Amino acid sequence: MARNIKCPWCGTVGAIAPYDEIVFQGRGQFDGKTIVKCMKCGNGLTFGLFSGIFFGKPNLILPEVWQRMEKMWREEFGKN
Repeated sequence: MARNIKCPWCGTVGAIAPYDEIVFQGRGQFDGKTIVKCMKCGNGLTFGLFSGIFFGKPNLILPEVWQRMEKMWREEFGKN
């Protein structure tokens, strides 16, 4: 069963895709952390990951950093 997480930006609670309803979208990994986008507010979060299991509270990605990351994502994959 997927672990539900809570977005510290907007309070949305849900699982990370791929599941029935996409609330959080996985955006890969960087420096040992999983990057996640909240599909409600559009902000970015990071999580620790160990053996495929998310742990700890989500960490906020600063908006100015997240905007650069989103730009790179769109250039690479052509979508939000």
